[in-house]
Amino acid sequence: MKKLNVNESKLCSYQANILANSIEFDCSSKIFLRRFFNSSYAQKMDDYENHTFSYDIKDCYDQLLEQYGKFTYGKKKVSKEILYWLGYITRYICIDKNISSKQLYKMIDLNVLIDNYETYHTQSEEWVINRIFDNMGIDKDTFDNKTKIKSVLTKLWL
Repeated sequence: MKKLNVNESKLCSYQANILANSIEFDCSSKIFLRRFFNSSYAQKMDDYENHTFSYDIKDCYDQLLEQYGKFTYGKKKVSKEILYWLGYITRYICIDKNISSKQLYKMIDLNVLIDNYETYHTQSEEWVINRIFDNMGIDKDTFDNKTKIKSVLTKLWL
């Protein structure tokens, strides 16, 4: 488990605030989440070392509206507290496992995180990540670069 540096922690908090304040959009939380995790803005956050951010939530929302246009369908909202935690833990996972927001969105069912918020949000990031991966049948070696290289080399040698 990676220990986050100051900038990485700040990025987790920033994403948490983006998601928490998304309840102000005129769409369901799940629509917002899908668009956010697949957005060019989230991609910039994935590559945070090469980009600078104003850490202004409005900048994010403006870029999402520019990319997708106005999205106003769906009304079901997730609570601000759940969205905050979801934003923090998902960015933490992206940083810890060195995966993109798109990869995370495809790999992890966010409904599981939302549905298990009461249990998960009081636990450590490491516990949550291990539980998510165990419950979804995701092999922890999936993110180990040495294991990936071994797998590729083994296939080449066979």
